Amino acid sequence: MLFRRVLSLVVFLTSVLYVQADAVGLPDHLLSDAKSGQADAQNQLASRLVGLVGHEQEAVQWFQKAANQGQVNAEFNLGVLYLQGHLVPHDVAKAQSWFLRAAEHNMAAAQFNLGIMYDHGLLGRKDPAKARQWYEKAALQGYALAQNNLGIAEEFGIGGDRDLAKAKSWFTKAAWQGLAIAQNNLGYLLEHYGNPSEQSSAIQWYQKAAEQGYAAAQNNLGVIYEYGHGVPADFSQAAYWYTKAALQQDYFAQNNLAFLYETGQGVAKDLPEAVSLYRLSSRQGCAEAQNALGYLYEHGKGVAKDPIRAFDLFQRAADQNLAAASYHLAVMYRYGEGVDVNMPKAFTYYERAAQEHDPRALRGLASMYRLGQGVAKSELKAYVFYKTASVEGAPGTALVQRAQQHADALVQRLNGDEKSQANRLVQQILHGAPLSELLGS
Repeated sequence: MLFRRVLSLVVFLTSVLYVQADAVGLPDHLLSDAKSGQADAQNQLASRLVGLVGHEQEAVQWFQKAANQGQVNAEFNLGVLYLQGHLVPHDVAKAQSWFLRAAEHNMAAAQFNLGIMYDHGLLGRKDPAKARQWYEKAALQGYALAQNNLGIAEEFGIGGDRDLAKAKSWFTKAAWQGLAIAQNNLGYLLEHYGNPSEQSSAIQWYQKAAEQGYAAAQNNLGVIYEYGHGVPADFSQAAYWYTKAALQQDYFAQNNLAFLYETGQGVAKDLPEAVSLYRLSSRQGCAEAQNALGYLYEHGKGVAKDPIRAFDLFQRAADQNLAAASYHLAVMYRYGEGVDVNMPKAFTYYERAAQEHDPRALRGLASMYRLGQGVAKSELKAYVFYKTASVEGAPGTALVQRAQQHADALVQRLNGDEKSQANRLVQQILHGAPLSELLGS
């Protein structure tokens, strides 16, 4: 299940009017008004001239004349031009200077752009606190993009304290203005941090953003229907929304839709289509898709069996800290599938996956300790990991039953002190203690 968030919006809005026109199309009075020193006319004239071939430098000169008189739109437009390196040399410092002048004249778009510049380190280093300050200035003027980014800062404690109530408030303000990214973020916040009564509101906000064509929200709405979060599970609806997002190259949706084609839920089972979608998602760096595609290559499902290709895909996903992929690498190293047998590496990858509470990896570690493979034999540690696997795994599954059987057999061979130590270690692992420290204890 992959939810899609967009945590920031790197957008520089512009009021420069890139108008394709000819000189005949210019109002008669505009040039005379600009020449007479009217700053508004100078900015308007410059905005028209930007789109006229051969008049670009004249446009810059008129922007400069208007900006020197404090015309706020011209100040902002010069900031955009210097930031983009359009008609003038790219110069971030000059862009900041002009945005700052416009921001001091209380222009919300300029304040937002300054926030972006500090947020993304365009001035040399990131300064989340300053970014948050500028976002707030623009947000208080009702600027939806700034309200969204300020909501993100509040939600994650970026550049200041974390405050989910304020995050919700800012997302809501932007969402009511129709900003799809904020509608999606508000839906996510309500779903994952809100109370049960807010579940229906989360779905409504996802729906609003999805109907605007916002891919992240379309994917999230698909997840809602696939897993029945607040609505009856409906795989056909899930596939419908995943497809819309996947067609926009959303790699979360491509992966999620691929799984439906692989399993035949909501769509006719189609392994070639699943493989195609997993590949598209994998090429964009989706670890879950890389892992799923690796599994298909490992077992020859929908593709020719290719352990070497599977190993490469698992490695790419594991490098992104995906526990399931680390588990698969551990198995391949342990049994020599697609790579030479290497028990120390098998142990290392089991440990990485077990740290993320993967019950299969916990069972793998237990087995290696029980058999003394790649590590010193230890019935105490074998019991610890079998017992933890039995708790972390899905109740009633064969994995849990076998892990519990091994744990029951091993505990009989431990003395009282060892049992106390082992049960203490189980609790520490369940509460997220680093395995590397526990394993050395």
